Amino acid sequence: MNPERWQRIKEIVYEAVELGERERQAYLEQACNGDTTLRREVETLVAASDQAGAFLDPVVPARAPADDDLAGSTIGPYRLTVEMGRGGMGIVYRAVREDEYRQIVAVKVVKRGMNASEMLVRFRHERQILALLNHPNIARMLDGGTTPDGRPYFVMELVAGRPIDAYCDENQLGIKERLRLFVKVCAAVAHAHRHLVIHRDLKPANILITSEGEPKLLDFGIAKVFTPDQPDGGSTLTSAWVRLLTPDYASPEQVLGERITTATDVYSLGAVLYELLTGTKVHRLVNTSLTELERAVCVADPVKPSETAGAKRELRGDLDTIVLKALQKQAERRYLHVEQFAEDVERYLEGQPVLARPDTICYRAGKFCRRNKAVTAAAAVVLLTLIAGVIGVSWQARVARRERAIAERRFNDVRMLAGSMIFEVDREISRVAGATKARELLLTRSLEYLDRLSQDAGNNPELARELAAAYEKVAGVRGMGGIANLGLPEMAVENTRKALTLREQVLASSPSSLDFRIELANTAQRLAGITKDPSKASLLIQRARGILEEAARQNPADQRLRNYLGNLHFQSAGLIQEAKPQEAIAEFRLALALFQDPSDISLTHKRIGALLVIAGDVDRSLEEYRAAVAIDEEMVRRYPDDARLKMNLSFGYSDWGYVLYQSRRPKEAIEKYRLAEAIRAQQAAADPRDYRARRSLVSITWRLLGAQAAAGNRAAAQLTLRNAVRLGEALVQDFPGNSDAANELMSVYLTAGDATRDLEGCVQGRFWYEKLRKYAMAQKVPVTTVDARIANCRSAH
Repeated sequence: MNPERWQRIKEIVYEAVELGERERQAYLEQACNGDTTLRREVETLVAASDQAGAFLDPVVPARAPADDDLAGSTIGPYRLTVEMGRGGMGIVYRAVREDEYRQIVAVKVVKRGMNASEMLVRFRHERQILALLNHPNIARMLDGGTTPDGRPYFVMELVAGRPIDAYCDENQLGIKERLRLFVKVCAAVAHAHRHLVIHRDLKPANILITSEGEPKLLDFGIAKVFTPDQPDGGSTLTSAWVRLLTPDYASPEQVLGERITTATDVYSLGAVLYELLTGTKVHRLVNTSLTELERAVCVADPVKPSETAGAKRELRGDLDTIVLKALQKQAERRYLHVEQFAEDVERYLEGQPVLARPDTICYRAGKFCRRNKAVTAAAAVVLLTLIAGVIGVSWQARVARRERAIAERRFNDVRMLAGSMIFEVDREISRVAGATKARELLLTRSLEYLDRLSQDAGNNPELARELAAAYEKVAGVRGMGGIANLGLPEMAVENTRKALTLREQVLASSPSSLDFRIELANTAQRLAGITKDPSKASLLIQRARGILEEAARQNPADQRLRNYLGNLHFQSAGLIQEAKPQEAIAEFRLALALFQDPSDISLTHKRIGALLVIAGDVDRSLEEYRAAVAIDEEMVRRYPDDARLKMNLSFGYSDWGYVLYQSRRPKEAIEKYRLAEAIRAQQAAADPRDYRARRSLVSITWRLLGAQAAAGNRAAAQLTLRNAVRLGEALVQDFPGNSDAANELMSVYLTAGDATRDLEGCVQGRFWYEKLRKYAMAQKVPVTTVDARIANCRSAH
């Protein structure tokens, strides 16, 4: 049964089950148009659907609005904007949450008139299943409730993405890249299984890949909660629960109506992986009959992935074994669970032996020999004669090859280890507060290994590519703004320049590669962000923009390019924001329209808010900061252990407080500053070598001091003053020679002088001004402003 035929059957069934008997017969006569086989199949499915009361059918394309269309109405805080699709019992709408949190979501509502108790139970069953699951690769349920007319609904994360097969093809992903995506899908399914939920309809259309390259598992509409000690309550061969599944990914037990277990999802995942690796579906259906469906799924052995048309050579061996293990007809012969399936894929990626036991060549050869003893004996004599003649000639060649193979294996082992440290281990520990110094040590050692390998390997583009990424990682942890770092910006610039040179070499080896062009532009953009010379930064930005705009014209559907172009608009705005603030705001707005990552969107709102307050538009500035903080708070709620997200939130609070302070609302500013201070104090205590956290804590402390002085809070200001001085002087001591740390301490002294002068008088304030003057002169910084304050104090005294 080809997919188009099956889709036609499902569409007719979906229409027919909603009609009365008389209308149904007339509709079937017209829809089947004399095709008796089609009519028979449809009537079988409709009858089974009537008996089973199927509720959570797969969603079909939206039709014209019906009398139960809720588009334009509001349910709770959600305004339903447009119908996205509907199934037999439920309708899915795109919606916008319009209270203090603005969010675009999907809302599924039971259809009007579907109030039978069993139907409502099924709908609530799906809602309960989703509530059980909380995994980054599963579309999350956000909310739920009942409409004013008593219909249950639930609210889902709206996932914008492409089906996994289409995403892999459009982005021309290689075998290993596809396998890494698949491992993440397995993790999501395993999470569902750990909560005793079986999906039962895994297929590429239910696995979307976002623009960030992350899979999202959708549609638990026919999922079930698995209770090992209770019967499945399965279905017969004609049950709608079986027949409305997608045949290309259905397991034998689903087709036969047997007990459903987690092995069912293992089989469907095997079918998905088969299609990702070969571009073809595992089942070969030649017609639409139920008998043919049973033959293809339950009887016929699948063709090996490596033997399909146009298959790549690397599918032979382990990948054949892994896929066919998952596609065994008997559930007990498949992988025991999804984690074991994923583990075998990961073992393949790591070059380790896989756990599956294949039908080996030795086994097949033994069978052949037992059937053909005479022929085998004669062949053995000939073979032994040939081996004896070749041994003497080939011995030395084999020794040399073995030694070369050992050297290559060691080379690849070291490369794999260094790469794992840089791209896997570092990614995990970077989320943990207190790991900055450890990250620097880890990345530096890994970089040394890769550097030596690069010298030994000569012109190896892939190794040079890994080395460039390693230099960028090290640059980030040493002194890249916006992340935890050691406060060494000059070293960060040097590392990033090396990365740029390597990127240029890699692109020269393959000028047409989209990935290589994107990586070169991204590195040029990174260097522009940390280069002190504005003219050099502008040239780097122009170069990156030229590369990415040309790539976007050639690849208009590539979502990565939108994000990179957004970053360029963001950086361009930063270069002109002092000289041309209105043009900078326009550039930030362009970036905002392109970004999809919540952290990028939040940061852009903050930058726009900062420019608006300079322009005197306080109300619009506060709107931008409210939007930024709402995003940051949601991200911290979802990922409470991510140190980077917490720091982002602290900057939102701090900037919001600054706008309030400039608006002469110091008491409100103090409230926001306190929230920022609590986060930064925690981060700085967890990782004393994190320069960014330490400097940010000093910054928020002297800002808090200024707000307390403006509010006339003498006692609190005295405590904060002592804390600010202690933190600022410790920062300079721990990061000697860092000019930004010195500037931060000077801000502490200046604010201390202003606050003390306002609260206690000029004599007391002059103490801190004199201290600032002495320190500034040691740093060779002009002190004109300080001299003016000292003169005023002397005059007043």
